[in-house]
Amino acid sequence: MSYEIVYTSSESGLKPGERGFCTVGATKGIATPVLSMLESLSGYRHKKEPGHPENPIVYSHLLLKSGESILSRVSDAGLDYSKRSNKIAHHLVLPPMERPAEGPSRTLVNSETMFDRWEGESRFLQKRRIAAAAELIGPCSVWAALTGDAAWAALLADTAIGTRKREAFVVYQPGTDCLKLIDEALPLLPPQDRWQVTFSTFFTKNQAVKSPCQWRFIQKGEPEEKEIPLHSRVFKLDLASPLGPAPDSPLAKQARTGERPERNIETVKKPASTPEETERKPAAPINIPRPVPTSPPSLEDFPFDLLPGNTPPQKKLKRRKTTNKLLIY
Repeated sequence: MSYEIVYTSSESGLKPGERGFCTVGATKGIATPVLSMLESLSGYRHKKEPGHPENPIVYSHLLLKSGESILSRVSDAGLDYSKRSNKIAHHLVLPPMERPAEGPSRTLVNSETMFDRWEGESRFLQKRRIAAAAELIGPCSVWAALTGDAAWAALLADTAIGTRKREAFVVYQPGTDCLKLIDEALPLLPPQDRWQVTFSTFFTKNQAVKSPCQWRFIQKGEPEEKEIPLHSRVFKLDLASPLGPAPDSPLAKQARTGERPERNIETVKKPASTPEETERKPAAPINIPRPVPTSPPSLEDFPFDLLPGNTPPQKKLKRRKTTNKLLIY
């Protein structure tokens, strides 16, 4: 089941007695540990005065240890009811079976996915189906316009492949649309790998503490730029400096032309059996294994301390035959 919250400054939050920065919207039934964890991801660093268009919009995709994805959008929200700087954070938790195949960036690009403002009173949010924008087809034109060679997107995508996986640090100038860059690099990967890539378009120290982040986009001049590791186990790309042609590779060709590389699958043909061999060989019994029912980990496995209006799970009592004492499991 998917969950989402909206966090901003308000005179009255969803919890009775809350005001200031608090949750104003949440899916009914969300566990308090999940709610608290999502609220902790709502930090924001203003670059200009409230309401200025140059304040960044921070998009991110993180993963929980239990397998769920967290899609987030955090941005400036002008002034709040007390005339102080405000922000709005929207976090969406998606289990694997509800994630669109197009990937996290295509889901964030869809204008109907994330809230960019909050209106009205605090309230519970209705559960909804999350969809992604149509899959991108074609060369990486945003990368080509920014760097002069679309194949630089391929070098970023390469950091998410197999044994070559490593952290990537991308430095960019203010005003760069980093979500578009990610949105062109992720389709270079197979669909099953796209949701395994975590990223942030405005990476800060706070995010490093909360959850691992593989693709870290850092704005030029931010404190995090000085802390980028210098060793070769990480990938660093400075988009704020001139770049020449990127190295050639199958992914580089795909980034430049939009043509996906063909996979060479070799098949070995076995000689057909003669009628005599078919008669001599008894048919082998077909052993069809029974499917083992599995269920993905759920956020509902968290200990429950629920918001008002929800019913906590009841404890089950069992009695042992050899004793008169009750045991609680």
